[in-house]
Amino acid sequence: MHIYFSTFITGLSDIIEKELKEKIEDVSIKLIQDTFIIYETSVPKDRITSLRFFNNTFVLVKTFKTIDTSTKAINKIIKETINDQEFFHHLNKNIPKKKNSFRIVISVDNQMVSPDKNVLYKLENKISEKLNMQIHRSLPDVELWYFIRREGNAYFGVRLTTHTEYTKILNKGELHPELANILCYLSEPSKTDIFLDPFAGSGAIPIERAIAFPYNKIIAGDYSIHVIKTLKIKTNKVKKIIEVKKVDALTMSNFKDKTINKIVTDPPWGINIGKELDLEYFYRTMLQEFYRILKINGIIVILIGKKDIFENVLLEFSNQLQLKQQYNILVSGKKAGIYKLRKYI
Repeated sequence: MHIYFSTFITGLSDIIEKELKEKIEDVSIKLIQDTFIIYETSVPKDRITSLRFFNNTFVLVKTFKTIDTSTKAINKIIKETINDQEFFHHLNKNIPKKKNSFRIVISVDNQMVSPDKNVLYKLENKISEKLNMQIHRSLPDVELWYFIRREGNAYFGVRLTTHTEYTKILNKGELHPELANILCYLSEPSKTDIFLDPFAGSGAIPIERAIAFPYNKIIAGDYSIHVIKTLKIKTNKVKKIIEVKKVDALTMSNFKDKTINKIVTDPPWGINIGKELDLEYFYRTMLQEFYRILKINGIIVILIGKKDIFENVLLEFSNQLQLKQQYNILVSGKKAGIYKLRKYI
């Protein structure tokens, strides 16, 4: 058995707990807080690192009791680590094979901080000596994290997941894969689904649906011809069958009534092709078309930036679309809402 901790998008604790229990059969959840979860399981580590709804995942090496997040408290935790022989034994067992260099990262409430340099250097040298590893502060083989939480505990872990910074691999405005995964999961995926994202943009949502969930057919739509050309190239690389087509989400003229099972999408947040949108009209017309093409009991999962406007418009559809769930989250530091709707007539 191994104990792990993972981070995730704020506001989604109950979804994360549910999806984790579905994906990992023998998991035991030890603690869950907003953006943070600790759990124990015996499944291979590659099963854990393949979970697509987490931001990052670590194998837990040591837990500390702390009462504040001051530099003094952080220095005390590091000194405690230096003098703990059992810690180094446990750490050595959890360093992945063929990892020869490391760096130490300290996060306090998801913000990187720097402790007393002399204290940190002592720990680095002790780890280097005990584990026969080199210190590499820019491009290490493995990262060792102190994760300090405002709730009163601190955790030391070995980071298992790695990815290039999203700013380097994602287009501007493109959803992070873990958020796309959660949006798709909320739609209750089925192998019989005719799935549509009418604002596909860079393709994060339809690609995630194709990679991680069952489906019958996936349609990725966008109004821009330029976007469509780029999207076709991108979806072809996934080696999944995704139909890419021009879609005007306010008319949906190429879709018949009651032909789509699931709509999962991230529409514009207020600006479209350089022009400010009349969001009240936009949301109302969009929902009318979504309702028309959706099958009875079909599901809409939609990510919205202007929640107040959307919720006022949604009241007009109370006899047609049932609001099943709503989650308040942050997307790139901006407030947003996830809405799950079901068509019931």
